[in-house]
Amino acid sequence: GGLAVSKRTAKGSGAWEMSEFHSPDLAAEYLWPRMTTSGVDHSVMHVIAMTMPVANGGVIYQGLDGALLYSKSIDGGATWDPQHLLIDGVSSSYYTSISADAYEIKAQGDNVAILYGDSWQDLGLLKSTDGGSTWNRTLIWECPYPFWVTGTPTDTFYCADGAHALAFDQNGMVHVVF
Repeated sequence: GGLAVSKRTAKGSGAWEMSEFHSPDLAAEYLWPRMTTSGVDHSVMHVIAMTMPVANGGVIYQGLDGALLYSKSIDGGATWDPQHLLIDGVSSSYYTSISADAYEIKAQGDNVAILYGDSWQDLGLLKSTDGGSTWNRTLIWECPYPFWVTGTPTDTFYCADGAHALAFDQNGMVHVVF
């Protein structure tokens, strides 16, 4: 259970230190993580991971059947603050779940960006300009069927399909393709 974290002090040599990073609810352990680093010597770690959905043996977590949670470490993974943060823009106020492997995270200095979205869901960007302390949500493409349940008949429409990427430019602006 949990995410396996391997690190070593010197790049390319030395023994690996192994640890585990667990979700806040062991019945909904983390799956499908993404990580990026920033700061001096890349010692600031930003991690997003999804809690295990019911179909994978997990449970509903804070109203979501697969919640996307954010954690940050400024000391290379020794301590985490915030830890297991459910950012408001991806809470149960907006979704019933977040799709597996349909998100990514990038950092550049104090800028951190999370892009998420899949078929039958919004395509959204969460951006922090203060190292992950506060977040702003930008809805890039809004699904016309909020809280859509798989199998429910709808009119045909074109939507984002989970294939997307983001990058920062030299001015801290996020660019998105999908």
